Amino acid sequence: MTTEQEKSDREFGVTISGAMSRIGVTVILTVGMILSVLAGCCGFAKVCRTSEEGGQEFHQVVQGVKSGVAYFDVRTDDPGLSATGTAFLLSNTGLVVTCWHTLYDTANHMGRKGVPDTDQIYLNFDTHGRIYKAEVLHHSQAKDVALLRINLTQAKCDSFRLNPVVLGTVDLVHEGEDVACTGYDLSQTWKRFGRKYHWLTTHRGIISCVFTIGPSSKEHYLDRFQIDALVNKGASGGPVYLAESGVVVGMVQSFKGKERDGLVVNYGLANCTPVWKILKTVTEWRASATESDEGDG
Repeated sequence: MTTEQEKSDREFGVTISGAMSRIGVTVILTVGMILSVLAGCCGFAKVCRTSEEGGQEFHQVVQGVKSGVAYFDVRTDDPGLSATGTAFLLSNTGLVVTCWHTLYDTANHMGRKGVPDTDQIYLNFDTHGRIYKAEVLHHSQAKDVALLRINLTQAKCDSFRLNPVVLGTVDLVHEGEDVACTGYDLSQTWKRFGRKYHWLTTHRGIISCVFTIGPSSKEHYLDRFQIDALVNKGASGGPVYLAESGVVVGMVQSFKGKERDGLVVNYGLANCTPVWKILKTVTEWRASATESDEGDG
């Protein structure tokens, strides 16, 4: 299918993994299956699972993704108007992405249009416990994507062990694909030695449905997709990635459920924003920034 993502500019420094990587995965998995059979015949007790990342097991893939995921916090004078969620790092220059609706809902409740002020938005990477103030660079209501920036450099990334995620392409999104998502579900916190920590959780499932829209079967694009991983409030803005490699193919947008007697009954399904919408939003921001610079000149 044709997508806007294929036309996106790649010069903003985000790491992208394309469809050709799947050929390598197929070869690796095929060899792995042969080795598994041989190992079973020879009596070996354990055969390590292989993946695109060079033999990583799933827990190692998760650790790699987690190092770029942040707790998203919008602070106001009224605690009832504050918002929390998840965001993740796109580049080692501090480019971060999250859901637009989290920012908008807070600003809307405060009687303002747009997004909260810069001094109200904070990101906390639990890998080193540092808190960053974030500014809003660009946002799209239609795509439900917001781009943020924090004061970060390559040196700081290396020092604090922060790893930007690897973005995939839309052709990696297929029904039945094994995926995982990581985020701050329910915004669980605990305090120790005078510091507040947040629980980062990971859920695993498959892509259970792909929603495409368009005027005809030949002219359609991926609007969103659904996963059957059990996510909860606070997970919005978290990365959705291939379980075999950690390559990000989307972002958690919302979960399906219904409130009964004051409790939310989770149906175990979540809607996700496809990666092309993230890339398109970055491209739009780049274009608007270039136009602004030319206007100032």
